Amino acid sequence: MKFIFYNFLLCIQNFRGKHFSDQMMQFMIEAAHRNNKKALRLAVVKGNLPAERLYQKTGFQYIAEYTIHYELTGKVIFSLYEIDLTNRKEYLYGIT
Repeated sequence: MKFIFYNFLLCIQNFRGKHFSDQMMQFMIEAAHRNNKKALRLAVVKGNLPAERLYQKTGFQYIAEYTIHYELTGKVIFSLYEIDLTNRKEYLYGIT
């Protein structure tokens, strides 16, 4: 597989606003880089603006939208974001 895909990234309410999400993003990007992945993809429930802003700030680009039907909650629309890790070390925090 040439990329890693995360479908859910959650930050518990008590930890929001304390940069834990930034640290999770850094960990995921570094893990993908260490495992020689060419890209990292993340899905977010469409309209989750804080998450979308975080992804965009980190260098992720919007690439698609898709829908999943869950038995308990019904139809959920996701936005898919991707960061290209090939020759893009400026997005790799702390990696030289």
